[in-house]
Formats: sequence, structure tokens, C-alpha cells
Amino acid sequence: MTTPTSRKTEHLTRLMVRLQQTVRAEEARPVNHSMTTAEMAARLVAAHISVIPVKLDGSKIPDREWKVYQQRLATAGELTQWFGGRRPLGLGIVAGAVSGNLEVIDFDDLALAEPWNELVEAECPELTKRLVLIVTPRPRLQFWYRSE
Repeated sequence: MTTPTSRKTEHLTRLMVRLQQTVRAEEARPVNHSMTTAEMAARLVAAHISVIPVKLDGSKIPDREWKVYQQRLATAGELTQWFGGRRPLGLGIVAGAVSGNLEVIDFDDLALAEPWNELVEAECPELTKRLVLIVTPRPRLQFWYRSE
């Protein structure tokens, strides 16, 4: 018997295979799953992406006032304070001008991602090859890109 969860997993797997086919081998970068939250945060900031601490309950609610991080990147000391302890906070990003005009398309419903991908490819072939694909823990899909 197929459950809703197994259908979502199958759909995600099909989508991931299809999207992976759109990424050129030389652009593909392996994900280091052993990277700590602090290391990932530092890597994002080095790429000029603003990060903030979020609650660990899956809500994506910022753990503190975050509007200042719409204007500036976190310092090394802030990253250590937020993500370097025994129980680091969750990692969120701030899109927009502070992150080099980063925009995020977030699919909470995985069933919508494949039709979206087909529409994008029909309108602008090869575009999805240039987008960064992020699989979040829930699982959800995000496409990251920077606009002008």
C-alpha cells in the first residue's frame, strides 16, 4: 500500500533525478554532510549570504531580532555565539540586497516543484541548470539564485 509519505518520497526522488540531470557535471559540488552548523554559516557568510539563528523547533522563527542582518552580515563572533556551542541554533538565511540580491523559491509542497520545473524549462531552456537546488530537512525544495 502506498502512503502519502511514500508518494512524496517517490516524487522527491523522481524530481531530484530529473533536476540532477539538468546540472552539468563540472558545476556539481558534493555536499559535505559532516559540516557543522558553524562551518556552514561561515561558508555562507563568506559567499556574502546573510545568516541568522532560528529556533530548533522547525518553525524557522528567528531566535532574536534579525532586521539588522538585512543590512549587514554577521560577524565571526556572532557566528561563534550562535552556532559554535554544544547546542547550536538553527540556521536561517536573509535573502535580498544584503545577500547580493539573493532570491529563494521555496516549495513547501513537493508536488508543485516538478510542474514548475517543466514550465521554467519550456519558457527558458537551460535556466534550471544555473539555479542552486537546496533540499531542506522537512523535506522541501528551494531554488536559490541572485538577480540583478
